[in-house]
Amino acid sequence: NQCRLWSFKVAPRGDGGYYEARDVHLFQSGIASVDVDEGPDGRFYVADFGGTWTKGDAGSVFALWWPDGLQRPAVGEARAILTGPDASTLPTDALLPLLGHADHRVRQRAQFALAARAGQDPAVVVALADLAATRSNLHALWALRQIGALESLRSLLTHDSAEVRAQSARALGDLRDGQSVPALLVMLESE
Repeated sequence: NQCRLWSFKVAPRGDGGYYEARDVHLFQSGIASVDVDEGPDGRFYVADFGGTWTKGDAGSVFALWWPDGLQRPAVGEARAILTGPDASTLPTDALLPLLGHADHRVRQRAQFALAARAGQDPAVVVALADLAATRSNLHALWALRQIGALESLRSLLTHDSAEVRAQSARALGDLRDGQSVPALLVMLESE
């Protein structure tokens, strides 16, 4: 069996927003893994079709974990958030800090809940724009893209962070914002 799962960290290379894999090492081998997902309990779940690539009557789901890792406070905190109340029921002031959480699933859950309520609460748009601008929070920026907050996204085209500028440009392009074209052309010449 040649199936292997690798573990690695993704980090900026430092040359203008590109990324590289670091701390690459073999996490697991020997299971014909066809899918892997993270559970809210801190474990990885691996699906196996019984040693083949074709679906049949045989198969298994394996749970893999690092015992010491499950004891980390951040894992327990993420577990409590992911298995707790639906994010849409949490107040805005509880959701905004979650956009900076270490666990991407928590950040994304908060992002989608905030984007869903932004149409009814203009203060949410202001708070998202502030987070995107002052803390370079990409989930806040992506929520602005979800709700089509063009003015807020345009203001981020001159941000100090190359990543924030790039993500803003991408969002405005996705939204087909013709008013941003002159600023985007200037960016192309200077970046």
